[in-house]
Amino acid sequence: MSITQFTMEEVRCFGGCQTLEIRPLTFLVGENSTGKTTALACFHVLANYLRHGELDFNPHPYSLGTYRDIVRNSKKKEKIFKLGFTGRYSFAGRYSNEKVEVTVEFVEKKGGIEPTVSSIRVKFVDGEIILETGQQIAKTVRLASYDKERNQYQIICGTDTLTPPYIKTQ
Repeated sequence: MSITQFTMEEVRCFGGCQTLEIRPLTFLVGENSTGKTTALACFHVLANYLRHGELDFNPHPYSLGTYRDIVRNSKKKEKIFKLGFTGRYSFAGRYSNEKVEVTVEFVEKKGGIEPTVSSIRVKFVDGEIILETGQQIAKTVRLASYDKERNQYQIICGTDTLTPPYIKTQ
């Protein structure tokens, strides 16, 4: 995938949805404690999750902490944060000109302090696939809805389906 944008929503000091344009040479410049390391760490976390299925919010040399350290302290009742990429996928060794957006939503794991994936949205030029965790037994997957007009599929899966069982702990 050729990444052109990285987005963070409700992560630490980043309120709302913040978008970073990614170029062949990208600089992060700012005062101390303005989120440069947080942005790099979140990029690293999302890339590892989407490429290798590894979900580790404290990979060396970064330390994002627990869920409550990561999610922005806002007045919103529902505490979630999102990380995403926009880019072009490679098909048969050639990049498509069509934009693809991938957004992963995180919530606090029940009975735990680490983040867990609650949904993954993959948005194409002509449609969207939404994978959401539900209260079903693990490894259960079902089509919850299909909107023909918007070409949108909503798929509900077990709570363990989107989060790998081999989460690293530090």
